[in-house]
Amino acid sequence: AMARRDGPWNDDGGWLALGEAHAAWIALGGPATSPAERLNWERAKLRSMLARAGARDLDALFEVRRKVGDTTIRLNVSPACIAVVGGDG
Repeated sequence: AMARRDGPWNDDGGWLALGEAHAAWIALGGPATSPAERLNWERAKLRSMLARAGARDLDALFEVRRKVGDTTIRLNVSPACIAVVGGDG
């Protein structure tokens, strides 16, 4: 969310490679012993919690961009709508 909020507000803003996202997650308190793939599980867990709360169209919550040897992901929410509460956000 912070990468999307703080990056350029155009179509190129907020994209992170898995390694970048994992490093940011650890910096925010995620266990350093967890593999980078844990973020995939965390995104799925977030979608499940939002679905239980009544949210819809959650398949579009994250955008994935794949190029040869490179996958990047970002939150598919307008940066103007993102507020991070607590922590270092």
